[in-house]
Amino acid sequence: MGKQFREGVRYSGEIVYGGCSGSGTNTITILKRNGNNVTYNFGKAGGVAREAVIETIENWGEYIAIDEDRFFAFAEDGA
Repeated sequence: MGKQFREGVRYSGEIVYGGCSGSGTNTITILKRNGNNVTYNFGKAGGVAREAVIETIENWGEYIAIDEDRFFAFAEDGA
């Protein structure tokens, strides 16, 4: 089984932009885990807490999808 989301940890995710092949990084911080759901803040500055359903990919572990971005539990953000 892959990594799982933990409360209080910040994770990074990459978003790829269309025709220019550019990319950027977003972050989330897990505030609370409740079974198969997490409550998180989007971005480094915090903001309004949101909720998401946790999904799993075999051998990769957990992730949540936010719009076009995916945040995987193995992608802990050290910044």
